[in-house]
Amino acid sequence: MVDGKYNKPTIFFINMIERRPSSEIRVVHPSFFGFHDAFLRGLKEELSSVGRWNVDIARFKDGSPWLHVIPHVGTEKDLDILPARCAYVPFWLVPPLADSLYNVLQIGNALTHQERNRPPLVERAIGICPHAAFRQDRDSNVPEDKIRRVGEAIDAEVIAESLAANGLRELVLFDPHGHEVLNYLNKAGISYVPLTAIPLFVDYLINRNLITENSAVVSLDKGNLQRCLHLLKLLNLDPLSQLVVLDKRRTGHNQVGDSELLWGNPDCKDIIISDDILDTGSSIGKTCQALKKFGCGRIVVMVTHGVLSYPARENLIHLLDQKIIDEIVLTDSLPQAIYTLEGIEDITILSAVPIMAEVAKAVALSSVEEVRNNKEIAPFILQLDDKEAVWNQFIQDMAARRVERVSQVPIDHTVKNFIVDVPPSTAQ
Repeated sequence: MVDGKYNKPTIFFINMIERRPSSEIRVVHPSFFGFHDAFLRGLKEELSSVGRWNVDIARFKDGSPWLHVIPHVGTEKDLDILPARCAYVPFWLVPPLADSLYNVLQIGNALTHQERNRPPLVERAIGICPHAAFRQDRDSNVPEDKIRRVGEAIDAEVIAESLAANGLRELVLFDPHGHEVLNYLNKAGISYVPLTAIPLFVDYLINRNLITENSAVVSLDKGNLQRCLHLLKLLNLDPLSQLVVLDKRRTGHNQVGDSELLWGNPDCKDIIISDDILDTGSSIGKTCQALKKFGCGRIVVMVTHGVLSYPARENLIHLLDQKIIDEIVLTDSLPQAIYTLEGIEDITILSAVPIMAEVAKAVALSSVEEVRNNKEIAPFILQLDDKEAVWNQFIQDMAARRVERVSQVPIDHTVKNFIVDVPPSTAQ
């Protein structure tokens, strides 16, 4: 069920092998074992040459937590004798967020805390975060006082400041949810590599011969447009004729009343829907039903994070049985993708472990900045920008291409794409 194939930028890592730190260790909070076992086992295999430090946890009689990092082999004194250059710290920020965040903060503090008479246990702590539930971010260039309610807490800011204060200042992320999250990481002084699952999806689509001249990529909203443009680029498809952009009208959390067509024509197209989060499956089901009524053909849904809240399993089984969706592809960034969807045909799980492990090793060998600037790993990196800015730039680019195309073809040739209800400011 897990397909781990991906295009590994080997030359980049081979050229850096001589810069391997003298000592590296893995440190995992025990709370992440069990539910995230499959991912952690894969990470252990990818980091097979890296040693391990154990984490001892307990509670005082009043319930207060206590944590202590200890060597896997040896005694506590060995930590002073053999300090590590670099620690890999895998973690998930998932509900209950207070627990998962506090657990990783304890690890970061234990590794990087410095006393007057001794150095920290590690020089660098590199966080490997397959999924962070930053769902309250606001991705818009609207002034902040217009998009936030008075007294509203900003989870992304709380988390970013807390991670930085406890020594986790280098992160490998996997398809973070929005642009604003990254802004708060920057503000807190955290360096990060924003990886994306899109090259894994590209590899899957090409290997299964699912890409034709009749293929079209659908962005479910403006916030996902940048990901879809990246997918189009890697597939060598034309956004002018092979992109459809919708805009979801939410009536509440996890509810979509209907979708507005902003760009493109899905009629008679074989559709690829790419998104970062699949929750209950209700929203995407309604969208796919509308696309089928519009006349599109095969629909393949490709999503990075399978949050899969109840009743996701039942919803997805229904959509597949009724051929509203023909195939679903997820990654193993969250274990629900494996546990919740086990035994369902036409669902494939791709492994995010190899690319996250390789990039974490590359960061340890050099720096976040050097990794982000490397051309070989560039397809796996997607720095999200403000969704309205991305949309406006897209409209300008497509308008320029239309003018160029019209000047090169007879006047009776028309472009099939069309824009519906574009705000005046973006149509100029």
